[in-house]
Amino acid sequence: QPYKYENGLLEIPFQGWHDTAFFKKEVEGNMAEMYLELLKKANDKVFAPCFHPWCNVQVDPKQETIKTLLTYATENNIKVMSYLDYYKQMG
Repeated sequence: QPYKYENGLLEIPFQGWHDTAFFKKEVEGNMAEMYLELLKKANDKVFAPCFHPWCNVQVDPKQETIKTLLTYATENNIKVMSYLDYYKQMG
């Protein structure tokens, strides 16, 4: 979970494999399904997947993973925000 240091630096670890693992074939399976299962297990905790635009376009050209996560979040009243917005919220 996120941790704010005394100097104001906010560390937000990401969950699961990042998309380059799918690109390099280090991880087998469906990227959307893997991230969705991780999101379902988050249980009111911060969920911060790691996506690289250059890689995501190649691994998931139709952006099904992001669509799946945003749809699930919307349907389940899960707040979606940027890292900056989260930092501001932390105070």
